[in-house]
Amino acid sequence: ESQAHNIFLGDLARQRGINATIVDHSLESIATIDPSPDLVIVSGIDAQEFTQTQLNAIKGYIDRGGTILFETPGGRGDFARAARHSLETLFGQPAQGLSGSRIITGISLDGAVNIERVDYRPYSLQMFAARENAPRLTGISVNGQPRVLFSDEDLSNALLDQPCWGVSGYSAQSARDLLGNIVQHAMTAFPASAPAP
Repeated sequence: ESQAHNIFLGDLARQRGINATIVDHSLESIATIDPSPDLVIVSGIDAQEFTQTQLNAIKGYIDRGGTILFETPGGRGDFARAARHSLETLFGQPAQGLSGSRIITGISLDGAVNIERVDYRPYSLQMFAARENAPRLTGISVNGQPRVLFSDEDLSNALLDQPCWGVSGYSAQSARDLLGNIVQHAMTAFPASAPAP
């Protein structure tokens, strides 16, 4: 999936007129990058325990107004679930479904897509043992806005738009729409901490 996000950026520019770039940084450095990125994507397969330095960096980045997405590419691993547990502890609140948020409805995001109904890969429906069409994205809100997002289901592999059995996640178009809305939300979110008067 190394090219997935580059492919997505091309789609984002063509379909929404948003020009974005990808820059790789260590998780420990995200609170000090200048200028601060609007969105950080952290991907992994297996459960990982974050160090205190990494947790401090995540908290510092969110306090600066950032948005972060934890994703399990391929949708068959514990990475996002374990990250959700760690970040719920860090922020002192549980992650919630985001069905009414602008990330899902597209409301107040110019050119965004309403994705209250999505398509999943056939393998996902077998894994769910049910026919589902609602996005499963969850998040922790900071100052009333979803800032720490989690996707147990695959987004990255879907961006390649290639058939692959054994991947549990969104269809290619639903993944593009969801990630596009996440990018727009991150770009227009208000800073988590208002400046002192």
